[in-house]
Amino acid sequence: MGNLWRRFRRKSVYSNDIDIEAVPVKTFKKKSSRYNALHLRQTLKHHTGRICVMAFNNPSSGEPLLLATAGEDSIINVWELNTNRELRSFQTSTPRDNNGKMNKKNTKNNNNNNNTNNKEDEDDSNKSSSNVKKNSTLKFNIEPHEKEIPAFNDKPLHQFKGHSKYVISLSWNKGFLLSGSLDKTARLWHIKKQKCLVSFKHHGAVTAVAYHPFNIDVFVTGSFDSKLRMWSISKKKIILFKQTLGPISAVSFNPSGKMIAVGLLDGICLFYHHAVSHKTSSLQYHTQIECRNRRGKFRTGRKVSGFVWRKNGEELLISTNDSRIRLIRMRDYNPFMKFKGAILTEAPITASFNESGTYVICGSEDGRIVIWTTEIDQSQIAISLKAYKNKNYSYESFQGSNTVTTCAMFGPSRMARDVGCVGWEREMISTRYVKDIEDDCRFILVGDLEGHLRIFEQRTKYKMKKKR
Repeated sequence: MGNLWRRFRRKSVYSNDIDIEAVPVKTFKKKSSRYNALHLRQTLKHHTGRICVMAFNNPSSGEPLLLATAGEDSIINVWELNTNRELRSFQTSTPRDNNGKMNKKNTKNNNNNNNTNNKEDEDDSNKSSSNVKKNSTLKFNIEPHEKEIPAFNDKPLHQFKGHSKYVISLSWNKGFLLSGSLDKTARLWHIKKQKCLVSFKHHGAVTAVAYHPFNIDVFVTGSFDSKLRMWSISKKKIILFKQTLGPISAVSFNPSGKMIAVGLLDGICLFYHHAVSHKTSSLQYHTQIECRNRRGKFRTGRKVSGFVWRKNGEELLISTNDSRIRLIRMRDYNPFMKFKGAILTEAPITASFNESGTYVICGSEDGRIVIWTTEIDQSQIAISLKAYKNKNYSYESFQGSNTVTTCAMFGPSRMARDVGCVGWEREMISTRYVKDIEDDCRFILVGDLEGHLRIFEQRTKYKMKKKR
């Protein structure tokens, strides 16, 4: 029976045919891990200090997919995908015979020679760094393989300079980019212009900016002076404002643009209706909810660090600094699900969905990246009279940095299609051959406290193409 199974079983192979160390992924209250072949594809270091925020644009057909990163150095870097299909990185590949097949004997000999040379180098380095290793235990020591094809170009496409302090919020709309900073200004940029187009001054640090999803002339800002402001870019002035109960830490439009969510430092979330007529617009208070624990040290409520919408605005994901992430149902403003597992007490780390909304990802203050699924088997949920019947404490995590992972997000499906993956015999293949992983959660981007931007890729099994 065993021989019969070996004969008819499906032949498949992992797509990492070069010798790359996989990132270990741990599970908590889960039977299996979704990310069982996670690899570090690229590391970029163009920021000095922490990366506070990352944001992808939403390009139309024919426009490039861009990633904006910003943080402590007050510089905004805009990155472009490496869509070059030429495998110049693999010119020094493994030896092959006359038929073009890889020669495994030569590869083993070369690996053994390289290992002996590496051991001699490691001995010298270990002697010089033995004192450091005694005092510190490195959790993350994985580097991309030298033959890896980078996902992004090595240098930024644009560098926007103008802020004087931390840049902690970004918002895209077509080719325009809004930035909010602790220097009490919000600035407008364009990818075809090197200098700032307009600077909007505030009386306090600008902690959140949000573009209107349809009107490119309107955006809102939240500030530490406890005011929600709506701006007109063409008029270069405030058209509406609301005084809030305290300093604002997060702001977001819903997908229709008819409601604005505002987060405060004490865990209160305010909701305003945005009504637009032919000549005027208005902001009307609608309701508020309180995100806090019933007991413990976080029962007084902690800072709201971010909002993310799902299902066309029917659900809202709220990140707070009590190590909880709450999914709210907007039809009755009741909690639908609560995610636990990441350490979120001081750093303003925001959780986010993948494009389909089936997974939630978040950084953590201990350097981990935590991933939950939003699809829970209802038969495994115990009947409870508590407010959260769907407590999601099962997750998988991996170490993404030696320091605080200040931001983490999934790469969009277009990134998977444009970049591609490394295939058998080092050929670029399209994602239609990739099995068991969706395009919108195959890439994971991580920014940390030291300014590193790391791109992880889940490499799964696919069928080998038969030669004709």
